[in-house]
Amino acid sequence: MGLAILVAACGGSVDDADPTADPTAVTSGAESASGSITPVVDLMYEPSNGDLQTFPADADTLAWCGPLDDGGVGLTAILGVVGRESDLPGLFLTHAEGDSLVFFLDGATGGEYSSDEEGTSGSVEFAGEPCVDTASGDAMTVMLDMTLGSENGNGASIQLRGTATIEIGDEPPE
Repeated sequence: MGLAILVAACGGSVDDADPTADPTAVTSGAESASGSITPVVDLMYEPSNGDLQTFPADADTLAWCGPLDDGGVGLTAILGVVGRESDLPGLFLTHAEGDSLVFFLDGATGGEYSSDEEGTSGSVEFAGEPCVDTASGDAMTVMLDMTLGSENGNGASIQLRGTATIEIGDEPPE
């Protein structure tokens, strides 16, 4: 299920994002497909060249609880565009049993970044444990404050900071 999201764009640096902002304070914006959750993304990224970017207002979101590639069960979340040709950014996140993996694609530059790479630091935090405290139809809030290492081998990194609150839906068909 693709969801419309509201993106809060602001100037300054990636340090201006507030990853501790109360997502329940948001009372207006686009509704989810079920009409019960107002998805909100306030997420900024800053490549090593210092060019501050925000997610676009028409980015899609998708999140579900189910099997992971490693055989476990946990959360999978996708924000923006991942895995196809695009100038738009994309974020892919999996989380199970306290461990998270974050992959970020900067569509404008072709840069690929991952929390599995050298030079990664920071944190991924959730309001509650996804897929334990939440289920399909519930809101999930993730707070990101991290630097991701490059997968392209060019040694560059990217800073990623902000929050995303989206609805957990059903696992998409394969």
